[in-house]
Amino acid sequence: MVTPRTMAFAINNAFATKTPSKSTGINISDETIERLQSVARADAAKNVWKGGADGDYVKIRDELRSTMPPDRGAVRKIFSPVLFSIPSNSVNWIFPFHKASGYNARMQSGHAEIFDAHGNEILRYSSATGWVEIWSPAEMALDKVLGAIYLEEWRNAKSELTNVSTSLTANYSSQAEFCDASIATFSTGA
Repeated sequence: MVTPRTMAFAINNAFATKTPSKSTGINISDETIERLQSVARADAAKNVWKGGADGDYVKIRDELRSTMPPDRGAVRKIFSPVLFSIPSNSVNWIFPFHKASGYNARMQSGHAEIFDAHGNEILRYSSATGWVEIWSPAEMALDKVLGAIYLEEWRNAKSELTNVSTSLTANYSSQAEFCDASIATFSTGA
């Protein structure tokens, strides 16, 4: 059976180097897995899922994504001068290609779509929204693996918390019954 732990183990073995793989960009260290599991346990105790938009899960995921190709900051620097030099009344699409990086684009006045060497869209620009990052397939795969590790640990922690809560409730109930019986004994004996 494939579990999130075995999936992460397989990824780690396939990409055992400490630097991210250029082909997939996925590299998850044991330390990161332990941090993620710790976050999942803490979130389960607080009864929250992934800590919200600014939670530690998102911070760990974004930290790993920042080490993966493409470097969107560099890509913005390559294409911004071209995009902002297009006349505002232009309706024609232009298709600049940056030979050294392998990135290409489709641009029009106030709009751009940037693609990596594999044809995956990685950035989009609109004068209404500004730059928007589009996740690459490798980044989506990373999020799936991290999510599976988090989910497994979160469920385990919730299960443990439920078992502890159930045993405490059962223990409290048996003590309450004992107290009721002893009070009844004293009250009938008086």
